[in-house]
Amino acid sequence: MFNENTKPRALLLLRVSTAKQANGNDDCLLPVQQEKCVALCEQNGWEIVDTITETKSAYKNGMYERESIIDIANRTSNNEFDVLVAFKLDRIGRKGNETTNFITSLLEKGIRVFTVVEGEITADSFEDEFMLTFRGLSAKQESRNISVRVKAALEILVQNGGYRGGPPMFGYQLISTGETNRKGRLINVLCIKEEEAEYVRELFRMTAEEGKGTHQLAEYLNNKGIKTHNGAKFQRTNIMRILKNRIYIGHLDTKDIKGPYQEHLRIIDDETFYKVQDILEQRSAKNAEKRTISLNTKGPTLLSGNVFCGHCGGRITASSSSCFYETKEGVKQRYVNKNYVCGNRANRRCDCDGQAGYKIGIVDTAIENMVINILSNIADTPESVAIAKTYEARISELKQTEKRLKAEISKSYEKEKSLILEIGNALIGESKFTTDQLNASLEAVKTKRMSNEEELKGCTKRLENLSVEKESAKNGYAKLTTWAEEYSLASIERKKMIIAEIFDRIEIKKGYEIIVTLNEIYKTYITE
Repeated sequence: MFNENTKPRALLLLRVSTAKQANGNDDCLLPVQQEKCVALCEQNGWEIVDTITETKSAYKNGMYERESIIDIANRTSNNEFDVLVAFKLDRIGRKGNETTNFITSLLEKGIRVFTVVEGEITADSFEDEFMLTFRGLSAKQESRNISVRVKAALEILVQNGGYRGGPPMFGYQLISTGETNRKGRLINVLCIKEEEAEYVRELFRMTAEEGKGTHQLAEYLNNKGIKTHNGAKFQRTNIMRILKNRIYIGHLDTKDIKGPYQEHLRIIDDETFYKVQDILEQRSAKNAEKRTISLNTKGPTLLSGNVFCGHCGGRITASSSSCFYETKEGVKQRYVNKNYVCGNRANRRCDCDGQAGYKIGIVDTAIENMVINILSNIADTPESVAIAKTYEARISELKQTEKRLKAEISKSYEKEKSLILEIGNALIGESKFTTDQLNASLEAVKTKRMSNEEELKGCTKRLENLSVEKESAKNGYAKLTTWAEEYSLASIERKKMIIAEIFDRIEIKKGYEIIVTLNEIYKTYITE
């Protein structure tokens, strides 16, 4: 409370979002804020008791996650000041409701709040409370506007093929042009680093042709003594970032912003890149039931990941058990029994009436013979037109889904705008709905919109993959002829990947009945 016999005690709050704003000469910088706030105190005859300086975003952080706000609250309880002074309201907070509630709590305890720009912030009437809320929301909106402007600038930079900064991806390096920008900093351009690019090509090849997992690929680089650009050993996450990054096919993207094609950045061909994306997609946890390739190609079994029970549809996996027996000579020997078993039956997830197990040797031999027979009966004339039609149907279906999702997202944005306007009406008592009801509706619309946006991303990604697959399907005939030549001499890892590509699905039923579904790409090329 003010004491009439003493000067009112003023506490200054100065805040910038980043360390770079600590010095300078525009309105948001610390020296300017301090000069203006001190002048306001001198003009009103207030004694400055302390200054709190903060370098932290008030938009990304909640009010009571900020040390400055906690400090002010504690000083209020200890009656250490009478007036809180800031340059602008958004220096106190940018989160509408939180800022309003915080300032209201100060006012209720007799603390007056002044800003250089807005003057005294009061809540003596309903109108003042509304204006306080409106100012808080305006500060929050300004933060969003700044974010939009920064994002827009970065989007233009990326869309024009520019490099937004940061350490380059493995396989690339920054080369100085010798020129400087308007801030006097050297301008660098991104170029391929050939000695690393060779390893990038090998990582993609090992994934696409041998089905190597990210752990195996990280081990491969570490055993070669190759380090990341930070000088550390490679981890699975490093490999995943490499395998998923479109920079290797010439697109310098950033988050949701897609950059234009730049030939000088290409290291990997489209067909290999999108084949790897399909493998990674299948191996993700959310697609566990749809997966038709093994999680990795370790182990001697031929079909791990691509074989299912013909009775219940469950995934079949490799299993082994061992026992010891004694020979006639009295020597103990260890016998390993290897089987394919139905996961549903083994874990009693359903009443599967299939066999308890299938001998791995019998099944793998049967599949090998089938593959050799298929590869030896390749049709002389490929019918690429039939395959193109198959892809066109799948692409058309996805485009329809994409169109529907875009329409729903657009409607959601319109609904959000209407609800935000209605919340404003509710605040001044001109709506038949309460703010709680409107906020709940707004949250539901946002949740639905975000779900649709996530689905749209997946749909767009699949469309990209299918478009590339459609083009690569023309090379199917050449692939089969190559496989026919190499299969008998191929490694177990390579055989697994060939089998996974030829067959969409393999099923086993009682009596070792094997049912296979050929990949659509190759059906036309194979004679019965």
